[in-house]
Amino acid sequence: MAKSTAAVISALALCIGLLAGVILMSSQVEKYKEQKRQAEIALEKIRRETQFVIDKQNSVKRAFSKEEAGDPHRRFGFEVLYCRKRIREEAYGDVGLYIVSEIRNVSSKPLQAELQKIVRDQKGLLVIEDICYVPSSTNLVPGETYAFTSIVSASEIRGYRPDDLTVDIIILNSSMRY
Repeated sequence: MAKSTAAVISALALCIGLLAGVILMSSQVEKYKEQKRQAEIALEKIRRETQFVIDKQNSVKRAFSKEEAGDPHRRFGFEVLYCRKRIREEAYGDVGLYIVSEIRNVSSKPLQAELQKIVRDQKGLLVIEDICYVPSSTNLVPGETYAFTSIVSASEIRGYRPDDLTVDIIILNSSMRY
């Protein structure tokens, strides 16, 4: 009888130990679930507050907060005054494009602009995107304008009629060049 009582006590102690382990594990699981929920809330907040510029391979080029997003033609201390396309005749009858644009520094400090050149087809689908820095070697002082031309070669728009393409220049960022 003493042997069976000892076996029962041993089994009971084992059950109590297992129950304590389950309770401890349960509290850790609850803590993990709470941490995961907090991370999901933070991620959703970032998703709501962010706008992405996406290239034609669907990779993110630059993310903007809602405050930065605004009008893509007037932000980060610059404004795009105009953006037009001109047909560019190349050798052997090929036709490319010139993107003719002008920007102005509307901030109170000398800056350089990071711009995105965008070419779309009639359906609004992205054909070409490219990033450039204007001007490339200096800063624009406040109030100064800068006109520039960007070339889109015939090979980049092969399969599209130039008349069916639209062009745009948007401001991605600005920085001070030293």
